[in-house]
Amino acid sequence: VFFFFQAEDGIRDAQESRGLGDVYKRQEEAMKEMFASMPQPQVYCRRDGLGWNQIDTTLLVPGDLVRVQPGDRIPADLLIVSIHIDHGFKVNNSALTGELEPLERTTYCTAEDATETKNLAFFGTFCEQGQCEGIVLRTGGSTQMGQRTREAENETSSHQDETENPVYFLTRLAGVAGVAVFVVAAPLWGIQQAAELMVGAT
Repeated sequence: VFFFFQAEDGIRDAQESRGLGDVYKRQEEAMKEMFASMPQPQVYCRRDGLGWNQIDTTLLVPGDLVRVQPGDRIPADLLIVSIHIDHGFKVNNSALTGELEPLERTTYCTAEDATETKNLAFFGTFCEQGQCEGIVLRTGGSTQMGQRTREAENETSSHQDETENPVYFLTRLAGVAGVAVFVVAAPLWGIQQAAELMVGAT
């Protein structure tokens, strides 16, 4: 009886683990779809000290100076170097952090943590108010958004390797069976023989 209860627990845990893996997989797929559906607009860029030109955001490289205006999607991870003071500058980070309230940005560092300081704006977030100029720090997969996507992929892959591999479930079940045999056999035949039976069961 003990064995069957434990086996049921093992099956339930495996099902829950698979369910969690499905959640991670859905999150990963949603992020991929978001990247794929994002338009690739033009952005005002100044490179090598030359004048302002409109270029595709996919052509940005670290060191470029870009201009961001209300409604723009932040085209890369940016170090903010200039803000039009009249209206200030605010971003919506909901795509990155889930936070819906617009956040004020500044030209000076306010925290050591890159995700907390106010002088950085991140790829995939949006300009809610004001206008700024920023230096491109990271693009593509190197951005905060790209890193989080990669971490989600790695976590999903690792979790699936455990839960979807039948060896994972069979190993767990064998361990439960061994313990069950030991508990039942010990009072009847002694600890030593029960231990030998447990090893045989696993």
